[in-house]
Amino acid sequence: MVGLRYYARQATSKRGAAMALPGGQLCRCDLEARIGTYGALADVLGGAADEVQGAVVSLRRAGSWCSLAYFDDDAIQAACAEAERAARDPHEVVRFLEERRAVIGHERFDPFMHRVSPCGATYVTDKPEDLLADLAALYGEAGYVVHYRVPCESHIAVELDYMRFLLERVRAGDEEASKGAADFFVKHISGWSLLFAVAFGDAVQHPISRCVALRLDRFLSCEENVVRHSVPSNCIQCRLAGAD
Repeated sequence: MVGLRYYARQATSKRGAAMALPGGQLCRCDLEARIGTYGALADVLGGAADEVQGAVVSLRRAGSWCSLAYFDDDAIQAACAEAERAARDPHEVVRFLEERRAVIGHERFDPFMHRVSPCGATYVTDKPEDLLADLAALYGEAGYVVHYRVPCESHIAVELDYMRFLLERVRAGDEEASKGAADFFVKHISGWSLLFAVAFGDAVQHPISRCVALRLDRFLSCEENVVRHSVPSNCIQCRLAGAD
């Protein structure tokens, strides 16, 4: 069992590494929870009906380890509780998928038909084909296979799922994957994904859509701290170094 400690003091580290604290303690945001949240958000934004149903339940406590004062956590919890109720009804899941398709497309994105682009390349470069080729090569070298039926390698669901993939390798002891995850977040997810979360939230009405927009915004704001700074005042769970 891991011993937990709570800290409010601030310090920084490189690329989200574990924080050295007094008494030989380390501060990390819960790796298992981060893996689960990346995967759940990816499934809701890119998955089929059965993937969506299971993922919505996982979003109830997503980011609960991270304290960010500028979010209304009670409102987010209420929205996701409503989404969880909706996810139990197959008809509501179909309604969500229809809204998702109308807003961000599915196998293709058409700016004249859909309201919000789900592809990072749209936001960050005037040469999207180069970025998509780079991502395809990166995924291939890492052994990652895109399993969502989406229009681009920079799709929000794919990038979130790739982070899940990398963090699972971190959990397995791959030290290079930790640096790879931090680099990928900073280079490919940070910035545009928060714009997407806000735009998507403004464009949707279904409870599942509202929940995922709010959770995505909050979770990625938390990840900005974890990956860039690992600020203990924003990372509630701290555990003893070397504890099993």
